[in-house]
Amino acid sequence: MPVSLFQMKSVFEVKLFMRRLIILLSLVFLWLGASALATIVTGEAPGAGGRKIKVSRTCSLVSQWTIPLDETTIEADGHFLLQFDVAKTFSAIISIDFHKAELFLEPGSKVNINISPLSEQDEKEMYPFIQAQSLQIDLTNPASNEINTAISTFNALFDTFILEHFNEIYRERNKVLLDTFRNKINRQFGTESDPYFKNYCLYKMASVDQAAMAGSQAMLARKYFIGQPILYENPEYMEFFQSFFKKYLTATSRELRRTDYKTILRGPDPYMSMMKILATDTILSNEQFRELVLMQGVLEFVHTSGFPLEDNLNVLRILQQKTKFPDNKRLAWDLTEYLTYLKPGSPAPDFNLNNLDKKQVSLKSFIGKPVLLWFWTTSCQECLNEMDRLQSLSGKFTDRISFVAISADKDFLTMQYFLKQKQSFHWNFLHIGTSADVLIAYDVRSYPLFILIDKQGKIISYPAEVAGNGLELSIEKLLEQ
Repeated sequence: MPVSLFQMKSVFEVKLFMRRLIILLSLVFLWLGASALATIVTGEAPGAGGRKIKVSRTCSLVSQWTIPLDETTIEADGHFLLQFDVAKTFSAIISIDFHKAELFLEPGSKVNINISPLSEQDEKEMYPFIQAQSLQIDLTNPASNEINTAISTFNALFDTFILEHFNEIYRERNKVLLDTFRNKINRQFGTESDPYFKNYCLYKMASVDQAAMAGSQAMLARKYFIGQPILYENPEYMEFFQSFFKKYLTATSRELRRTDYKTILRGPDPYMSMMKILATDTILSNEQFRELVLMQGVLEFVHTSGFPLEDNLNVLRILQQKTKFPDNKRLAWDLTEYLTYLKPGSPAPDFNLNNLDKKQVSLKSFIGKPVLLWFWTTSCQECLNEMDRLQSLSGKFTDRISFVAISADKDFLTMQYFLKQKQSFHWNFLHIGTSADVLIAYDVRSYPLFILIDKQGKIISYPAEVAGNGLELSIEKLLEQ
């Protein structure tokens, strides 16, 4: 969870921070469980010495929000070791900077991997969401972690089957062909006893059942959901769940699609009202499962015109308080954080970056003044145009607001040399360094990106207007508060 490191001046702010921290820790401990075992990932990443490697897990497979479990700096010879406690088999994310790969990990497992060298081009600037690659991982001790081998083998068979028989399945609805393939899978993996793997295969096949219309909606629900456990940590279960219940409340369900959800969400207890309405659908008779479908609906409402964000957040907050199910409590918290991240009033992610003197500067060092933060590169002409326009604004507001420019040039010297030619730029210039963490934290997908932050470190506007179109008015309104 991104937590602002700005100093908090009031007792209320300290209490609020502590409450959020306690909630986060309790949710992490809830996931770890009392029977957590040490899990170790070791290996080599040739050519990546000095870079950070991290292992994370998704806080939920609905939002894909991630929580780091451990990170370390890769040694000069490429070796690394990651260690953390887990209680359940889960789909881990192994990442080097913004390059990622999936690895299935079991409690107490010891996995050794080899990561192929990255084929990175000599880019002038960093675009983590464009330049990201999939890490190529090989298990050097597959027998000690058979679930990865089994899933990899199954996925290869599945992908080949879909590629060769796409039209027969998705257009001709050839159910006999689908049954034949299912029998083949059962013969090959019939001796596999790992429940995580068996459910992974089951729900991946369920997606094909749905696409091939191998049964009515009610039949699929009875087969895959009604009376079945909710597999929060299984990616294929959650992917099928989201596909099955996409627009379920507003379009698919005969009992629910004519409901006036906007009015219900504005009511005094929208959580209880929604749960009562959803209970009229027989597929949703299980309370825990019904809450999960409710949260899926809220996630869709947020992106639908006429559903204010605050109304949807209110449902999630009440659900956190009233639910009897710890996993749903964790998921509701996760979705709340996900939906408020980088929104007005949320904490601005902190950073520690080098300035022109190569001294570390953090966002909290600008406490007491609002901050205009922006990301730029020397090769971005629009960035340079905006910086020219900023000169008059900085002269007008320099004593009342901090101007902080973060360069995404890969080479620190590129920024340094450029600014020697631009002696009229007198702002706080920082460089991202060798890691894209700050770009990922601020979801920087293009340049320039401007963000307005208040003097307490909370986001006022993301993205903010550019200097050539409304930024001055936004700053004036901020200073009037």
